[in-house]
Amino acid sequence: MTIWQSRALRETRAFVEPLLAGRRRVLDVGCGKGELAAVLARAGHEVTAIDVKQPAERAAAPGVTWHETGLLEFEAAPFDALLFVTSLHHITPLAEAVEHARRLLVPGGLLIAEEFSVEAPDAATARWYFETQELLAAAGRYPPARIHGAPSTEPVSRWREEHSHDGEALSEGWRMKEELGRRFELLGAHEGPYLYRYIGAGTAAHAEAEAITDHVYSAEQRGIEAGTLKPVGLRLWARRPA
Repeated sequence: MTIWQSRALRETRAFVEPLLAGRRRVLDVGCGKGELAAVLARAGHEVTAIDVKQPAERAAAPGVTWHETGLLEFEAAPFDALLFVTSLHHITPLAEAVEHARRLLVPGGLLIAEEFSVEAPDAATARWYFETQELLAAAGRYPPARIHGAPSTEPVSRWREEHSHDGEALSEGWRMKEELGRRFELLGAHEGPYLYRYIGAGTAAHAEAEAITDHVYSAEQRGIEAGTLKPVGLRLWARRPA
């Protein structure tokens, strides 16, 4: 049975699946509803999916083993690959999280992170992010309650307030890259779109959600290529030394 896949999931699949070729046992850290875990299991991987709180509704996924736990509390035989999809920036202390991830991988195992750099947006990027949400809300295609702060607030300050998470510090992109470089062989780092993921999630209740998300993704990509928007997305992949 096929399942509907969001633009964000399709983009993540296009990133991780080639890297996972030949790697059977996969750990998905911060799996959420398990959409990616389900897709990977259907592709033949043996997937263990963990999250600090497993949702009541999960993707139907024969071949996925679920655990309600945080990364630092989780122990298992080493995996061939470990995934962080918008989850590593939440885990503290970061250095301890990266070291524990290293221990959960076989020698030569691969760590893949689909992340974002909370420090990346400048005023123009943050303004575009909020104004896109406000425009969709005015059209009745986005819940106003998801829009943080007031339009009169300076955009970068507004962005930082939204990502303060009640005082919880999110790890910056440069710190995640630095910590991986200390314990792994960093194979690649790529910056790109990310804001479309949050905006697209807010349109999910509408029939036009897929078309809206595709348009926002394309607009963000064009802005990055033109130099008018900063790339907020960060993809990292690294190998545990043998």
